[in-house]
Amino acid sequence: MHYLRFIFGLLFIVFIILLLHIKNLPNTFRIESAIRTSVPAETLYNYIKNFENWYEWNPWIKEDSTMKLQFKNIGTENPSYSWDGKNGIGSMETISAQAPYILNQKMNFEEFKSSNVQWNIKNDSDSLKWVMEGNMSFFAKAFTVFKGSMETSIGPNYQKGLENIDRILSERLNDYRFEIKGSSIIQKQFYLYLTFQKNNSALDSIISKGSNELYAYANKNNLDVSGSIFSIVPKTTTGAMAWTLGLPIKKPHFAKDTFIKSNVMPERKVLKGVHYGPYDNINRSWEKLNTEMELLNPKLLYYPLTIYIVNKKSDKDPLTWETQLLLPYK
Repeated sequence: MHYLRFIFGLLFIVFIILLLHIKNLPNTFRIESAIRTSVPAETLYNYIKNFENWYEWNPWIKEDSTMKLQFKNIGTENPSYSWDGKNGIGSMETISAQAPYILNQKMNFEEFKSSNVQWNIKNDSDSLKWVMEGNMSFFAKAFTVFKGSMETSIGPNYQKGLENIDRILSERLNDYRFEIKGSSIIQKQFYLYLTFQKNNSALDSIISKGSNELYAYANKNNLDVSGSIFSIVPKTTTGAMAWTLGLPIKKPHFAKDTFIKSNVMPERKVLKGVHYGPYDNINRSWEKLNTEMELLNPKLLYYPLTIYIVNKKSDKDPLTWETQLLLPYK
């Protein structure tokens, strides 16, 4: 009997010591993981903010095939989602953002107190950082005693999640997407234009700078813009070329500017294709469209026409870019 009392007494003392140890553990925690990435900030921001994408990269979701997800307010400033899986029930909501660099979210998970989650997206370097911090309840501190610290139990999945995001988006940016849309008619079009003598490698920067100049001129002269920026780039066997960057306007206009001119494009038949994403492999799309044109065997009527339906000026996320390629013919 004395032996049992000793054992129970010893266990009680150990229990009290354990309770005191748990009580004296830090009341706050912080988990932080970061990786280097070449993916543009806008692409990362759009992808991470949309909770419907999280099943693709989130390690906890990927590891639990039984998890049930519910989404709310997707596409708004404050989207949220909740989950019910083998590890428990929780929710996540975006509470504020500074696009495209900062996302602030709040996570609730069972007995744990609400945690603050922040994404620092290439704000001050080429890094993508994922941070969670919050207060520790007694239950949460007890959890860390038996399951390991928050850093050791959650940190590896944070790192894995960041690596998944970088891999998925890098692959998508390198994906080649092009569709041939067939023949169509483009209507008569008045337009402003700038002419450049540049190497093709400078195309992206020229489009950005030239677009700003054309839009500024149209705004200054109260001209109604009627379409997207386009370029006319003649074929050449040399590195340098003379090509046109144009902006459609609704009515004819006589330009009184040293560099910006005006013109009219007649109605014509075209073979159309659409190139999606960055311009890195747009020459491949032109090759496919030219091959399709050879099957029609028409007489080409004009230089190739490129219309930047969605580009860097309207959306800095390259995954959203949409470029029409047109070959006019008789």
